[in-house]
Amino acid sequence: MEKGSECTLKDMRFEYTINKKQSQKNKLHYFYLAEDKSLLYNKSGGDFSILLGGNWRFELMADSSTGKCVKYQSLLAKLRFQESVLCLPTSKRGEVFFKSNDELMYSSGCHYLPFEDKVYYDREKQIMCIGMKDRDGCAIEFTEGIIAVINNQQLLAIYLNLKGIPLQLQNWFQFI
Repeated sequence: MEKGSECTLKDMRFEYTINKKQSQKNKLHYFYLAEDKSLLYNKSGGDFSILLGGNWRFELMADSSTGKCVKYQSLLAKLRFQESVLCLPTSKRGEVFFKSNDELMYSSGCHYLPFEDKVYYDREKQIMCIGMKDRDGCAIEFTEGIIAVINNQQLLAIYLNLKGIPLQLQNWFQFI
């Protein structure tokens, strides 16, 4: 593995590694919609919450012992989306780690991370972007269908590839 660049936001930052050997893409899609309009990821792991933008709706889950980010989930009910033409950024497979000056303790709570509180959705491509969609950075697909864009140790955006979810997402969206 090759060590990625680091960038900082006071005492919280993101680091990444890039896997030299590309793993085979899994055909099974992990996203699903719950009855309460939550977008969930069907993968275990992650005992520490990183809440983006001080908003409990946007939750990046990490392992408290390593800081490794393992999944993303969100509550979509009454969330306002901006319709946009999106493309998934060209990304590399790798791992994303959340680092903090405060110790991450098992099931100890969460960190609120300053973050651009905007959500974009492309109906045709079924891509969602949370954060700054037009900013440059290193794009790392840290788990199937989830890409983090990182620059100067700051998380700028998260892209979700929602193709294959059986229910029509746009029926739940409120567009602005």
